[in-house]
Amino acid sequence: MTDNAHIINKVPREINLAIENSKLAYIEPSLESAKALASIIDANREHITPYRSIGMKKTIEEFFDVFAAAKKKRDDGSDFEYWIIHNDGIVGSACLSKLDYANKSAEISYWLDKGFVGRGLVSAAVAELEQVAFDVLELVRIVIRCDVEDEQSKKVAENANYTFEGIARLELFSKGKNKFVDMFHYSKISPKYTSR
Repeated sequence: MTDNAHIINKVPREINLAIENSKLAYIEPSLESAKALASIIDANREHITPYRSIGMKKTIEEFFDVFAAAKKKRDDGSDFEYWIIHNDGIVGSACLSKLDYANKSAEISYWLDKGFVGRGLVSAAVAELEQVAFDVLELVRIVIRCDVEDEQSKKVAENANYTFEGIARLELFSKGKNKFVDMFHYSKISPKYTSR
């Protein structure tokens, strides 16, 4: 556990979303959760793979490892991965990651089952992760990065009033596209610091 254990322990394991029958939840590694995630990715592989490496995973063992890695990162305070749950089923993920406690910053990333796009689930998840970041972890800055071709992610950042900071050219190698891609950078500053 990091020196920030007192803060990390305050991070909720479950958060209700403003969308009916929806929540963010931390899920312990299990065969059942791995199978559920495998099923979602199989049904959404073409939708997710260009933008998220999770789309490249295929075996139950690989999906189990996703949950195990999330647990390890949560325990050491480097990432807080939540699963977007709707009507008791996993429909996506929202993560507060790349936590830098010294510089009080983090990144938010997300993906969603294509059948749930446009329902406000990711926007609601981002709003809740912001609250955790700014109010619980006392961060100053949150970043959202997305592939310049990922229109849905771009809309989420813009609708949540993130500031567009620019394009990082060939910043990330996309395994799904098998090439380097340009990334949009957006940020939001804690209201405690914007009023200064």
